[in-house]
Order: sequence, then C-alpha cells, then structure tokens
Amino acid sequence: MQPSSRDLNIIRASVRRAYGPAAAPHWGFVQARHASAPYAPLLHALRARLHVYDDTDLNSDVGLWLTLSTAPGLPPQWCLCLSFVGLYGAFFRVSGPPLTNGAPGLQPLEVFVLDALREHGLQLPAQDLLESPFPMTGLTNNPDPSQVLIFHLLFSDATHLPWRTYGHRTEA
Repeated sequence: MQPSSRDLNIIRASVRRAYGPAAAPHWGFVQARHASAPYAPLLHALRARLHVYDDTDLNSDVGLWLTLSTAPGLPPQWCLCLSFVGLYGAFFRVSGPPLTNGAPGLQPLEVFVLDALREHGLQLPAQDLLESPFPMTGLTNNPDPSQVLIFHLLFSDATHLPWRTYGHRTEA
C-alpha cells in the first residue's frame, strides 16, 4: 500500500520545520528538544508497567531510542522511537515490524504502549510510510541521498531500518 500524499505532505512539513532547508539540513533542534524533555509524561506512564532503557545517541538519533522489557535485567522485548522532529513514534518488537493499533496478535502490554502513545498525542506512521524515500543530502550515515527514508529523518540517520536487523545498532 502506498502512503497517502496527505501523510507525506504532513511529514515533509515537519521535516522542513525541524531540519531547515533540504540543501543544508541542520540538527540544532535535537539538543534543544532533548533538553526540554517533551516525552517525560509519556515515559512516566510507561514506567508504571515496563522497564524503560534509554539507548539514545544524540550524535546520530533525532529522537529518543528506548528499549522496553517487563523487568530490569531481562532482554528488551520492544523498541520505541520518539521523534524530536514532531509528535511521531515507532513501536516494534525487537526484530519485528512496526506495531500499530489493530495489528494482529497484539499482547496486552503492546496495547498498553499503543494506548499511551495515542493518549500523549503521538502519530505512528505506518511501515510503508516510514520506508518511503525522502532524498536529502548531508546525512552523515547516508552518503547516498536516494537511500534516505522518512524513518531516518524522523528517528535516526542510521543506514538501516531496525525491523530489518536485530536491534537498532547492528548494521545489516
């Protein structure tokens, strides 16, 4: 399924506001948004039922990268990306595709996370939208602008998609 032009236009506008001109993008917004802790209320809600580990690298991520598990010390079961570009999230099982409301086989804790994201005003772009090209020069880990996807601009300039690798720091 192709993403709608309306969805693409909304994300394009968010990207332009955050990064500035496409010919010379900047990342100044990342530090400012991180310092303002825009997701603190959401994280508080999630920590009521889950162990939340912050794996954010402000040198390459443009939002929070979180891993979630049912208890400290257990391997992470889910990853949650929260964008500093706008109120966008991506929630997925480790090594699984992005999860959205209505996905088949959702576990109760996954429904809890999805409900919390919705209650805090986050949009969860569908996988096909996250995988849509958004050519943009100057991304440090994406030397070929044709390989830049919406996911990269919303969450991280890594060269891969996390649901296509095991964990988000492993290269494909």
